[in-house]
Parts: sequence; structure tokens; C-alpha cells
Amino acid sequence: MSIRRLAVIAFVALVPRTLRAQDTTRARPLDTITVTAERRPVTTTATPAVVRVIAADELRAKGADDLVTMLREIPGLQLDPDAGSGTGTSIQGLGSDRVQILIDGAPVAGRLNNQFDLTRLDPAQFERIEIVEGPQSTLYGSTALGGVINLITRKPDGGHAELTTQGGSYGQVDVSGRVSLLTGVTGLALTLGHRHIDIAPGSTVGSGAGGAYRWDGMLSMLRPVGTAVLDVRVSHTRENQNYLTSF
Repeated sequence: MSIRRLAVIAFVALVPRTLRAQDTTRARPLDTITVTAERRPVTTTATPAVVRVIAADELRAKGADDLVTMLREIPGLQLDPDAGSGTGTSIQGLGSDRVQILIDGAPVAGRLNNQFDLTRLDPAQFERIEIVEGPQSTLYGSTALGGVINLITRKPDGGHAELTTQGGSYGQVDVSGRVSLLTGVTGLALTLGHRHIDIAPGSTVGSGAGGAYRWDGMLSMLRPVGTAVLDVRVSHTRENQNYLTSF
């Protein structure tokens, strides 16, 4: 075998080793990384924000005639009365136009002057109140920069009836009744309420500015359907406000 032939064979044998040595230093591409956005539910366990919960026992024990009375005692919340718009709330220094009001996780319609009047809602309709402090604009837009107040309505809970009445200054009268029953596997509940007061929402106490009359009701149905549960809740509120003006 000639020396030239041996040189060729040696070169061919060394090429794979050289290529393997180069492969160890070559940059390898990374796997594809996918980033997605996800809507986080406002609950007491699935959010890193500060959450305050007013449970059913506390709601009943305080005997509050409206949500404003309940929220007045929560640290970090400030009430914003405004004649013509009722009473809203501020969280962490941001006004009620930056606080989102939810019922069972759905935004509530009916804002006036960019705030929702909390006196329109009957506390007898709700099981608990969840207050989420801090910006939630990624979930609900700019109206949730201050925080979120989530109102959880009561579900049918067996057969019973209840009636609550309260009275106060300036002709205030609150009446609320609830009937709950179980028909087979279907639970039904009906809540009705009425309020009369001689002070228009948002007006200064003692100003004698008009009055307000409110009727509200909610019908709930809970029924198992296979492995799921059909949960239907229908509510309606009607309020008349009167204001005294001078020219």
C-alpha cells in the first residue's frame, strides 16, 4: 500500500471525529415557548390580590338595611355620596368610577355619573360579599383600577320562610321577605323587598331633599342536570327618586 493511499484513509477517518467535536460547541435551538393570557376568576383562593370577605353570618348579624351600612365598616373603603347618583365607594383612594361592582361575577349595569348606587341593592338577596383590593383592569377594564366588589346571591336552601322589617329616621321603612322550597330535586327561592325613605340617595341628611321608593325581587332556581347543575337567577329593581329644587 502506498503512502499516498494511507494518507487518504487517515483523512477520511479523522473527518467524522472533527465534525463530532464541532457539534459539541455548536449552539442548539431551544424548544418553542408559547405565552398566553388567561382570565383569572375573582375568588378567595385563585387571586394574589388582597380579598376581604363578609360572610352570610356577619350579614345577618349586623342587620344592615343596605350595602352602604355594611361597607362603611370595612377598612380601606370610603363612601362617595353624590346627589342624583346615590352612594358609591372608593378603594385605596380611587373613586367609585374606578371600582367595579359585580353580581355573581358579572358586571352590573346602571351607572350614573360613572358610579353605581349601592343603596339600590337589597342585602337580603346576597349570601356574601367579596372585596378585592388592587388593580383588576386586566380582567374588567379601567373601571376596576381601584378594586372589585363581588356580590354573591343566595341559593335555594331548603324549605323555609323569613320576613324582616326595619324602620328609621326620615320616614325610613325597609321590608324584606324570602321563601325557599325544595320540589323534588329542584330548589326554588323568591326574595322580595321594599324601601321608603324621605331622603334622596346621595343627599345630605337633614336637607329634606326629596325621597326614594324602591321595589326589588329575585327568583332563583337550582336543579341537577346529569353531572352538572342548572343555576338560574333573575332579579329586578325599580326605584323612584324625587328631589326638591329651588330657583
